[in-house]
Amino acid sequence: MICKNRLTLLCGIAIACASVASCEIINPEEDIPSYIQIDQFQVVSNSLEEGSLSNNITDAWVYIDDELIGTFELPALVPILAEGDRNLMVSAGIKRNGIGATRVEYPFYQSFKNDTNFVLYRDSVLVVKPVIRYFPSTEIQFASLEDFEDPVSLNIDSLVNSTARIRATSINDLVFEGNSSGLIELHDTNSFFHGATNRSYVLPRGGANVYLEMDYNTTVNLEIGSLVNTFDRGVVERPIITLTPTGDLTTNVWNKVYIDLTSTISSETAATDHKIYWKASSNGGDGRVLLDNLKLVYQ
Repeated sequence: MICKNRLTLLCGIAIACASVASCEIINPEEDIPSYIQIDQFQVVSNSLEEGSLSNNITDAWVYIDDELIGTFELPALVPILAEGDRNLMVSAGIKRNGIGATRVEYPFYQSFKNDTNFVLYRDSVLVVKPVIRYFPSTEIQFASLEDFEDPVSLNIDSLVNSTARIRATSINDLVFEGNSSGLIELHDTNSFFHGATNRSYVLPRGGANVYLEMDYNTTVNLEIGSLVNTFDRGVVERPIITLTPTGDLTTNVWNKVYIDLTSTISSETAATDHKIYWKASSNGGDGRVLLDNLKLVYQ
C-alpha cells in the first residue's frame, strides 16, 4: 500500500507539472505582444523644389532592430513580439502603378527612424506618427515643370493627331489644390487627346528607379507612356499603363498614382531621351481628364 500511495502521489505531481508546463508552452509571457499604432505618414519638405507634398502612402513597412516585422495596410495596429528599448524604422509603402498586388517601399522617401527613447511595453499600444521626406539626392523634374499654377505657359503640348487640348482651370470644383489644375475636355467633335511634355529627358538606365507621380481625376481610360527618341528607330511610342476612370462627370474623385517607368527606360538602350505622353478618348461622347502635381522622379 505504501508503494502504491507513493506511486499515486508521484503520478499526481508529474501530471500537475505537465499541466503547468503545458500552460507555459501555450501562453508564455514572451508571446504577449507590444503594439504600435500607425494611422498615416506626413510628408514634409526638405528644401528641394519638390512641389506638392500630396501622397498616397497605403502601407507601413515596419522594422524593429533592423529586422522586418511585416507590411501593414494603413491605418495599422502592429503587434511586435518584443519589449524594452528598441530601434524602430518605418518605410512608406505604395501600390506601384496603383495595383494592390504590387505593394513596394517607395524608393524616393526616406524612412522614419526612432532609435532613441523608443520603448515597447507588452500588452500596451504606442502611437507612432511617421514624418518623412524625399531623399536629398532625388531629382524631381516635374515639380517645377507642371503644377498648372501658370495658366499661360503649360509644359504639355497637344500632338498633331490630337483633337482635344489641355488647359489650366481655376474652377473650384475641378481644382485639386492650389489655384489651378490641368483640364482636358472631351466632346463628340474633340473626343481624342494625345499630348506630351514639351521637353525631353535623359533618364538613368541600368535598373535605376524612375517614377512618374501624378494626381488625377478622369471619367475615361487614360493611357500614359514614353515617347522614346532612339538612334536607330526614330521616335517610338511605349505605352506603360492605362488608368481606369475614378468617377463620372457628376462626381469629382481624385487619386494619386506612382507609375513605375524603370523597366521601360532601362530596356531602351538605344534611347537618346524620353518624353512622357498622355492619351485619352471618349469615343465620341463626353469625357473629362484632370491632372495635377506631375513629377518625374529619379535618383
